[in-house]
Amino acid sequence: MVRWTLDGILPGTPEEALAQLERGLQTLSSWHEGLEDARQRYGEYLSLLDGLEGDVQRVRAYAELLRAEDTSSAHAAQLLEQIDMFESRYAREQRRGERWLQSLDDAGFSGLSAAPEYAAYLSRTRAAAPHTLPEEQEDALGQEEALSILPLVRDRDALEGSQHYAFKPVGGVPQVFDSEAPLLAFSRSPDPAGREAACRAQSDGYRENIGHYHAVFREAAASWQRDLAARGYTSPLEKRADLDQIAEQALHLSLDACLAHREVFQRYFRLKARFLGMERLRSCDMDAPLGTARERSLDDALQDILSMFGDISPAFGERAARVVREGHLDALPREGKYGTPFCAAVPGSIPYVSTLFQGAPEDVLTLAHELGHAVHYLSGAHLPVLVQEAPIPLQETAATFFGTAMASRLLEQAESKSAVRKLLDTALSSLYDFTLRSAASTHFECLAHEALSAGIDADGIADLHLSALEDRLGDSVMLTPEQGHDWAVDSMYYVEDPFYRTAYPFGQLLSLVLWDEYRARGKEFTPYLERLFGAGGSVDARELLLEASIDICAPATWERAFRVISGMVDQLEDAVAEPNPQPPI
Repeated sequence: MVRWTLDGILPGTPEEALAQLERGLQTLSSWHEGLEDARQRYGEYLSLLDGLEGDVQRVRAYAELLRAEDTSSAHAAQLLEQIDMFESRYAREQRRGERWLQSLDDAGFSGLSAAPEYAAYLSRTRAAAPHTLPEEQEDALGQEEALSILPLVRDRDALEGSQHYAFKPVGGVPQVFDSEAPLLAFSRSPDPAGREAACRAQSDGYRENIGHYHAVFREAAASWQRDLAARGYTSPLEKRADLDQIAEQALHLSLDACLAHREVFQRYFRLKARFLGMERLRSCDMDAPLGTARERSLDDALQDILSMFGDISPAFGERAARVVREGHLDALPREGKYGTPFCAAVPGSIPYVSTLFQGAPEDVLTLAHELGHAVHYLSGAHLPVLVQEAPIPLQETAATFFGTAMASRLLEQAESKSAVRKLLDTALSSLYDFTLRSAASTHFECLAHEALSAGIDADGIADLHLSALEDRLGDSVMLTPEQGHDWAVDSMYYVEDPFYRTAYPFGQLLSLVLWDEYRARGKEFTPYLERLFGAGGSVDARELLLEASIDICAPATWERAFRVISGMVDQLEDAVAEPNPQPPI
């Protein structure tokens, strides 16, 4: 099965589902009128809220999956707009219940009749009280989100979708592309002229609209900072830690470890340059291939991936197999399909996975990663919806753990030194993206927010970004002034969900620690992994990890992850003993 079906997500038509949401919202509102007199029935209220939350998530998922199938679908766009409007009113009603819960003293709270499985939701809601605003102020911020930020996101997406990319390789045939997808293939080409032309085309495409991207970034940052100040947060990462349900200290430690160990990746890039016969890499050479590995058919890759899950845990293997068996995988690229791989969780259903599989090793690893998200979600599917979803950093931890397991499996299967180089290069390139690059981008984002509030223009932001790139890469990669504007390529993160990428270094590094522990302890570690990935958001992350003597608030944990990465660079050094000079441009 290489194409999914959306049958079964909704009990009827989308219109019927929206009407059901309206009825549920009316019932929720009625409960809020009488919560004070219904303390002994509070468990019924939570059950109602849990059911409504599941219904909302299902309609949202259906609309987004419909758009992912065909990004030009007017029906999907209309349905997304309808669910956006409903969720604005639903969030307002939810806040009424949360505010009432936060108003209770300890005695009143302990007297509530509520099922123990909701304990984490209740605890989080009460802990959020210091950053909860009066109703009128919350409503104003909610209105700003609906009327200002969501349109900004759509404006940014529309701007990106309208761009054209002029690909002009030296000595080759010039072409104009209307999407970035063809450029990505050229950026990984063994042809240095093609790589340079692809990078220049992408950079030029964004730079032509840099004034618009700057304006959108400025407004999104201002909105985030207003919310930050209103809620009494002292820093962006304090708020992000609250949103991600992770100790702020742990987020700082994971980010700091990446920046402190930047030399590990600079060494990787120097090795890459040496093998390619270059004094230094250009930025367009960072994705240049170091070898070749056999391409896989989708069926062959799936068989290997499902075997990997099953070897770690039969339960994990069965959950991954269900995604494929029951038609929830859309694996292959096609015109009009959403261009980024993802896994979409749907309460009461099997997750939906979308990839752009074409047979390369990185495609195999991406498929394993996204199926890892699905396995993680299904592992916690027994929990109520209100506590089912794990914190985003732990979601990334689980998916990346399975991706790491698959990378290790592919390395064991490698039949040549060229294949070993290719696989190690693929793994280290991904590690760079999700650790050092993400951590440095978060640092840039912090500086940019301060500068934007002081009125910095687009050229000033470019200077800030170029300085951040130079700090990240040192002298291992040659940079050009034009690359200062390349922050716009990642502007989706800065506009849609500021500081989101703090989850990536945390998840990537923690997954390496878990993988290192699994390699050391073998099958005796499997029951712990099943508990960790099956806990969803029902148990505090630090408590869960301490059960395995892994302390996310201890620097040694993050140092351990970089020992694993450094070992991979050592392996690559052994595999690139003889250079493979590139042809001249």
